[in-house]
Amino acid sequence: AWQFLLQRRVSAGRAVLALNEGYFFNNILPFRIGELARAFLLGRRSRLGLFYVLSTIVVERSYDLAIAAGLLLITLPLALGLEWARPVALGLLAVILSGLVVLYLAARNRSWVESRAERLAGRVSLVRRFVLPQLSAVLNGFSVLTRVEYFAGSLGLLASSWFLAVLRDWLLIRTFISDAPLWWAALGISAANILGAVPSVMGALGTYELGGTGALTLVGMPGEAALAYVLVVHVTHLVSSTLIGALGLSREGQTLAELIAEIRRARKAAD
Repeated sequence: AWQFLLQRRVSAGRAVLALNEGYFFNNILPFRIGELARAFLLGRRSRLGLFYVLSTIVVERSYDLAIAAGLLLITLPLALGLEWARPVALGLLAVILSGLVVLYLAARNRSWVESRAERLAGRVSLVRRFVLPQLSAVLNGFSVLTRVEYFAGSLGLLASSWFLAVLRDWLLIRTFISDAPLWWAALGISAANILGAVPSVMGALGTYELGGTGALTLVGMPGEAALAYVLVVHVTHLVSSTLIGALGLSREGQTLAELIAEIRRARKAAD
């Protein structure tokens, strides 16, 4: 899905490695620093640039949260005692969809956006120095929303991955509760991912567990079973993404210390 958001300018294998390298840094650093790290790494290797890649990550995360909010809204009528979450999910979905519309309009009318930015740059030196040089790359990244084949392909692939994840979680939940309905898995994974997306400690430890466990206990799943399910899913993701991410860094001949040094040099050069 991310390869389609990058308009297939990188190979699927490179996209997979860069994605897991980002997860690797999210697992060991707080505040979701991995999103910036994978943009930096792939932008440098592919020569697409940091801001172009970062703009595609913004779209990808928007897709993710929109799907999670949609699943939460679908399962809420089936979940007794979760009426309080409906306005939260509706608000999140409305904000995300509005944001995507704004990004689409910006990419569709890039000449107008660039001309307005240039006018503003004439008055504000910071905009002229930092925003204008990167605006074209950012708009190029958002242009995926204006191209039907890439928009449909990326959204369809990401939706398919969510379907597989819900199916995986349902099979796991059924090892604890044999007659658990499929919508329990959709509820648990959507709540866990919405709270897990909040920038917090490394690996979303705690927030992910709180979302999944809290939602499933409210629909009648025993607390210890709900926590065990969430921990199995989360730990499996943390271990696999850390291993694949470390492999990707190793194949590129990149160490953590070298990467930090390069980021510092890039920041100094920008200054």
